[in-house]
Parts: sequence; C-alpha cells; structure tokens
Amino acid sequence: MIYVKLTFWIVLAFSIIGILLSLFYIYTFIKIRKLHKSPGDIYFGMCLGELIMILHYLIESIVLLMDDYQNYQKKPLCIINLVGFTFSVVLIYAYTIQLYMHMVVRLMFTLQAKKINKWQGHVATFLISMLYAIISLISFQESHCGVSLSASAPFTFIILLLSFFTIAITVRQYIKREFAQNSNNKLKKQGSDFIYYITKLFIAQSILMTSFITFAMAAYILKLIDRKFNECPTISNESSIRILGLFAQISAILYPIVIPLIRLTDPFVFKHIRKHFFGTRQPQFEGSYISLMENPFQESSIPQKKISLDGLSQSLIEQNSFQISYDEPILKKKLSSQSEFQRSKTSNSNEKFKQITQQNKQEDPFIHQFTNELKRDIIKRILALILIQEKDKITEINQQQYFKKIIRNQAKQEYYEQVVFNVHQLFLKEIFEEQFENQNKKFTMISYAPVIFDILINEDYDKLDILNCLDLEANQEHIRECAQTTGGKSGEFFFFNHNNKLLLKTITMTELNNLTEILEQYFWHCTQNPNTLIAKILGIYTFEGFEIGRISMILMKNIGKINSSAITRIFDLKGSSYKREVLKPIKQSGELNNQIITIPKQLKDIDFLKLEKQINISPQCCTTIYEQLEIDTLFLQQLGFMDYSFCLMLVDWLNYYASQLQDDIQDQVLIDKIINQKIAKLQHCYPSTIQKGIYYHMGIIDYLQKYNLKKMTEKYSKRFMKLDSNLDTSSQNPQEYRKRFLLFMKKIL
Repeated sequence: MIYVKLTFWIVLAFSIIGILLSLFYIYTFIKIRKLHKSPGDIYFGMCLGELIMILHYLIESIVLLMDDYQNYQKKPLCIINLVGFTFSVVLIYAYTIQLYMHMVVRLMFTLQAKKINKWQGHVATFLISMLYAIISLISFQESHCGVSLSASAPFTFIILLLSFFTIAITVRQYIKREFAQNSNNKLKKQGSDFIYYITKLFIAQSILMTSFITFAMAAYILKLIDRKFNECPTISNESSIRILGLFAQISAILYPIVIPLIRLTDPFVFKHIRKHFFGTRQPQFEGSYISLMENPFQESSIPQKKISLDGLSQSLIEQNSFQISYDEPILKKKLSSQSEFQRSKTSNSNEKFKQITQQNKQEDPFIHQFTNELKRDIIKRILALILIQEKDKITEINQQQYFKKIIRNQAKQEYYEQVVFNVHQLFLKEIFEEQFENQNKKFTMISYAPVIFDILINEDYDKLDILNCLDLEANQEHIRECAQTTGGKSGEFFFFNHNNKLLLKTITMTELNNLTEILEQYFWHCTQNPNTLIAKILGIYTFEGFEIGRISMILMKNIGKINSSAITRIFDLKGSSYKREVLKPIKQSGELNNQIITIPKQLKDIDFLKLEKQINISPQCCTTIYEQLEIDTLFLQQLGFMDYSFCLMLVDWLNYYASQLQDDIQDQVLIDKIINQKIAKLQHCYPSTIQKGIYYHMGIIDYLQKYNLKKMTEKYSKRFMKLDSNLDTSSQNPQEYRKRFLLFMKKIL
C-alpha cells in the first residue's frame, strides 16, 4: 500500500535526523568536559541508547523498502537487531529513571556519609540492559522481528510506563516543593527555568511512551484475536496489525528525535553548548589560569605547567591544592622551594581563586547549585544548634514553645546520656538575628554524652573555646566555601572552622553505634593519656528534621590546624605497600620522570620511603612518639579497630611566621623569639634535625573502622585477583594491622 511505503520513508528520514542528533550530543559530550557532570553523563547514556534504537529502525525501514523482509527474518541480523532494540529500550528507560532519581539523590545525600560511584551505576545499567535483551529472545516470535509484537513486551512496557509516571511525578513535585521552601532570590529564575524544563521533558516522554505502548498493545491484542480465529478465513486483522505496528514505530522513532531536542533546552546543557560553539562574553579575571612556575623555578629544568582552578575541593587534610610538574630527581628540593613561593603568591591570588571558583560553580547544573545552597543552610543550622547547647551550658536557656530540652537515660551513667534539643527556626532567628529567616521549620539535635565531652574539652591541651570556634559570623566565608565542596574520598562531608582548630565530619550509623559503645573506654584512654596521638573527638551529634533526613556527625580536633601555605608535604601512612604510592614514575627509562602531582597532596607510604626515608627528629622525641604509638594502637586493637592512618605533616613554620612578622617587626631576634613562643604552644610538633624551620606534625586519624566481613572480603578478593596470597593489602585483622603498623613506624622513627 502507498501509505505504508510512505510511512517507511518517513521512518527512514526520521532515523537519519535522529542519528545526527545523537551524534551531535555525543560529540559535544566528548568535547565539553563540563558536560561530564551529572546529568550530562546520564544524557550521554540516553543518547547511546537512542542511537541504537534509531539504527534498528533505519535497518528495518531499509529492509522493508527493499521488499526483502522474508529473507531478513531468517538472517542473524534480525536477531541482532531485535536484541539491540530491546537493549536500547531498557537502556533509555533505565537512564530516564536515573535522570529523575539523580535530582533526588543530590538533595537527600547532601551531607550524608555516602559515596555514590556513578561509573559503577553506568556499568550496572549497561549490563542489566544487555542481560534483559538476551533473555527477551525467549519470547521472540519468528513471524515478526520487532518488540511491538513480542509476547510479553507490551505488558512489560505497561509496567515500566506506570513506574515511570510514579517516579517522574513524585520527583518533580519533590523538587518543586524543596525549591519553594529553600531557595533564595539568586536562584529563583534558574529554578523556575529548570522546573519548566523537567515539566516539558516529562510531558513529551509521557505522550511518546504512552502512544508507543497503546499502539503496540492494540496490535498485540489483534494478533491474539487472529490466533483464536485462525480457522475462520473471513476474520483477519493482518492489515490492522501492520498499520498499528507502523504507528507504534513512528511513535518510537519520534522519541529519539523529540526528547534530544528538548534535552538541548536543559539550561545547563544549552549554556555550555552555546558557549562552546558561539562563545559568550565572560568576566575577565587577571590570571584566570595561574602559572605556579614563575620566578623561583625559571632557572630550573622543570617544564612549566599552567592549571585551571576548576573543581578546587576540601577534605580532612587536603584543603587547597595546586598542580605542578616535577622531575623526580630534584623533587625534594623543589617542593621545599614551592612552600616559600606559594606563600608569597597567596595574598595576591586568593581573591582570584574565589572569583574563578564562584564563576565555575555558577556554570554547574541547577540541581548542583541548589544543593550547595541547601548545604550552606544546613551547615549554619548545625553550627547554630551546637552553639545553643554551648550557650545553655553557660546560662541555662529557659524552655518555651520554640525551645525544649529533654535528657534521656539520666538515671544511668553519663556515658550513655543523651540530651535532645528541639528547636524551631524562629528561635534560631531570635538568637542569631540576621543569620536566619523566619521559617516554619523544626529541628532536633541529639547530643551524646555531653558531660563526658565537656570534660575532654576542658582537659584538652589546647583549651578550645567552642563558642568562638563555631561562631556563625566568623565562619560565614568558610560555610560558603565548604558548601561547594564534594567531601572526602569515602563520601564523608567535612567542615573546617574559621581558625582551623575544629572539624565537623559526617559518620555512618555503623560508626555512630561503634562510638557510643566504646565511649567509656575512649574517655579513660584520653584522660589517662593526655599526649595521645589519636585525633580527639569532642562531640557526637545526630540531627533530624532537615530536608535531607537524619545526619550523624562528630566534632573533632583538627590535627592539621595549620594554614595550608605553611605545609610543605602531607603523608598518610598505614605501613602497607599495596597501592600505597602516589608519585609513581611514568617513564621507566633513564630520562627524567615527569608527572603531575598536587601540593599539598596526601602522599603515602612508598612516597615517604622514597622522599624522606625517615622522620628526622631527636632520638628522645622518636622514643616518646613510638611509646605513645604502642599505647594508642593497643587501645585501638582491643576495640577491634583497624585501617587507621598516621598523618604526618611537614610544616615550614619559620618562613611562614617570618613572612607575616617582617612587615611589622624589623628585629630578627624578636621575630625568632615570637616564632619560638608560638611553636612551643603546639602539641605533637617536633623540629627537624636536618632542616631549620621545618617541623613535623602528627596524629592518628580515620580510626573508626572495624574489621568486619566487608574488610575481610576486601582482603581476600584483592589477593585472589592478584594471585598473591601474601599481598600486603591495607585491610588486615586488628592484631596483624597493629603489628605491621608499628614495624613500619619503628623503621622510619
């Protein structure tokens, strides 16, 4: 029939258009690195699925136009095409659901100690889609090479369609509600555009998917009728089945054309595509790309390297990063030189860093910007709730409608006491004035064993003033910067206060339970060992009522309470050798090995043995440190903890303080005296015996991991994959871990 041939030509034309659209986005994804951020990577996965689907229709339309359909059904290409089509449909559906869930996950896990590995998600999506496509061959009907007439596909697609409606509508309403409740004027326009975009995307997806399912289901029902009355030659729906199948094809072929066109209107995607192909006028920052290889290194043979400041992040002991190119044989000398150079540039470039970083953040997807804004508000509330507890200790706050305090387990020992603060945001507004808006929100903070931690704070070497350290006004800039970070490698969220003496860190429920169980032992260890190297915990909290659900955090002393410009190197030492090297040479020849590293970057065991070989301090200090390590690691072993690290920082205090004091004081003797007084107040700070002005700071961190089934599996799976039963992995039982750790420390002390 003529209209059938016309339909095939339409499908062919649409297929070509769809292929061009898919290839265009794949090209832009490869060329524009900022599109690699979610949801750009999800769009890329959807484009791959759409490309495979379009190729299916392209092949089928060509075969039908050539009137070779009967022979085509007998060829392997038909089976491959069917599997490819089924794979593409499931892949597109999976990424569509992933797109909507991504928005919710970004909001729900804003501060929670979870690390989402998106590449694992991509691999799992592809494997599941391919597995389903292969299994679908079981229901393949030989008379038709297409899913629209498969025995089970229509019912499967109906279930998928209903689940899509449920998820998409729920996500849209959730984001709309959260945005209405938590957004500020800066994001109002972007938020409205984004909600309009996802509404438009949802409507288009719904219409096309419903049309495809409706036509395919109708064709399937007519096919069943034909089978039932196959003995009656007067009843035949073959023509209707073919027409419905063609309409289903047109609905399906329109999907990879209409949806990519709408997807290009995503404000995030559109902004970067327009910028890449047409260019946009950007604010000019002097030195947008800052070369770290200026005067101090111009005479060296080190190749000069410029870096972009996109993606600066913050973590426990890695707060400001700069990339340099180095030659390994002279690395030691240049790293020391860089410390002084870095300080001289810090005051001039800090503002540039902030401007460039802020510009980069403004180019993030809206959901990322909204998450950062939400994160900033949550951090402020957390600090405010802790401050309220501290204020209540000094002068008891009168309970009222907007503030209530409940003490749990009061009859039992103080180790198990919990103080619950129920606070309304109107109370926060009353206490902290302009820091909070008048909103109808209620929050709960559970403070674990506050009396115990008060004692630890009061007996601490540094005599910390929590009210000053967590002051909201003093921490404003740090809150803003911290809200733009992505957290630690394991998914923890860190907040460093304005004077760098304290940090807040998210913990998992498992870690929370571990801590509350060992509080009594922990308290006695800290009080009986005032010089313990274990990084001290000064508070344990759980927060409820936030937009992202329940959060547990610990307040800790920051052993790296040092200005980053004073740090020359940081080492994370475990005593292990497997994957404990960062500065691995690229070239194995006799030429100089060039590699990009980050300074100050967390280096590891093998790096330490190559660069430092040992800790160069007095024998008396070595003995004191080792004896304390024996005590601390025995304590951790008895509690079943392992996988802890010895954090070692090399700090150039002499040049750091000298550069600060020389503008005001000209007397070098007085400068030296002031420097010595400042350093004398620092705990676990030891002078180097071979480098004047260099000091070692140290402590045990990351000690809340128990040796469980997961760690045991990690140990043996790595040995199995490497076919080495003696592989020195980090994961060991507490006894073996301590033994290896102390052997390594004895070697380097």
